Amino acid sequence: MVFAYTARNPLLVTASDRRTFPRRLLDEAAPAHNIRRDRGRDVRAGRARSQLGAGERAREIERRAPTEPSHPVLLAWIDGTSAGTLAWREAVTRARRTGGSIIAMRVVAEQISRGDARAELERWIGSAAGEVEVEIAIAEGDPATAIAATAQARHATMVVIGHDGLRPATRLPLITEAVAQRRGCPVLIARHGLPTGILLAAIDFSDASSRVVATLSAESSIRVGASPILAHVTAGISADDPKRSRAANRLLHAIARCELAAEAIVLDGEASRAIVEAAEDADAEIVIVGLAGHGAGSKVVLGSVAERVIRHARCSVLIVPNY
Repeated sequence: MVFAYTARNPLLVTASDRRTFPRRLLDEAAPAHNIRRDRGRDVRAGRARSQLGAGERAREIERRAPTEPSHPVLLAWIDGTSAGTLAWREAVTRARRTGGSIIAMRVVAEQISRGDARAELERWIGSAAGEVEVEIAIAEGDPATAIAATAQARHATMVVIGHDGLRPATRLPLITEAVAQRRGCPVLIARHGLPTGILLAAIDFSDASSRVVATLSAESSIRVGASPILAHVTAGISADDPKRSRAANRLLHAIARCELAAEAIVLDGEASRAIVEAAEDADAEIVIVGLAGHGAGSKVVLGSVAERVIRHARCSVLIVPNY
């Protein structure tokens, strides 16, 4: 049973729950205008009507309640540039591998009509006709806000954004934070690169690290001959320092828990630079990192490490939310 808590309706219950919930709470769930004590009517009858109203409203909310998809749903932002091409190709590849579906999204400006945007998206969809299920989403306004809202409304399990290197990556961290705040699903920054099958995931042993390791395992499972690497960065520690061996043991323990055949490496230096350099040295196809956490007011914070990896990595980057 899903309970919805809002400022106007503190408690919402279905009709089947009326037998088990205290009457006081059921009365509180109904709006005040359903109880008309001022006209001398029977209070108990008013309560009965209020309970029925609460049940009817709850059933309506259940009919409209979002349901998580049973298969991967990939939202690909297609902006009409070569970056959009990268996002589309990555989304189609992943949908084929996982049996998922695609939401082809365009955020239009004032000078572009929705009809033109739809016609352009339909041409993209034609290239994958009969292979994967695709639907169209068109929105207006700020891309970060629009993409995050669409991901939430359409229950996306991953957002795919392309980056061709021809433009600064300034918008990518903003979009990633917005999606994490509204939907909480991974965001993939797709870039040019060969499908080497080498996957590098970096963790800091925080509570969010388990999700990064699980994502590394999932990414490995959809590739043939994948070579996963799990890394941790230490700063200012010599090669013979016991902390380095302890970090390596924790990496191996994390790998064993996921039953993943992966290599464990301990890096040294500033975290984002060490991760980017290790990805280049290993010829990684993708780097997987987690969000930093929450800031003031429960706002999702991308974190300096993830932001710098997004900006400077030459390969694709997968950002994993920590909740």
